[in-house]
Amino acid sequence: MFMYTVSVTTGKQTFAGTVDYIYLTLVGTERCSDRTLLDKSFFEHFARGT
Repeated sequence: MFMYTVSVTTGKQTFAGTVDYIYLTLVGTERCSDRTLLDKSFFEHFARGT
């Protein structure tokens, strides 16, 4: 099993954040991971400049 650290940041420009769902798929030379919904426990997780 492989372990990855993923960091997600949004820009500081107007409308840079999102309230939509964000998914992550890791793509390697031999296989791809399943699509994973990034945690958005709090409404502002993907707000502009975070």
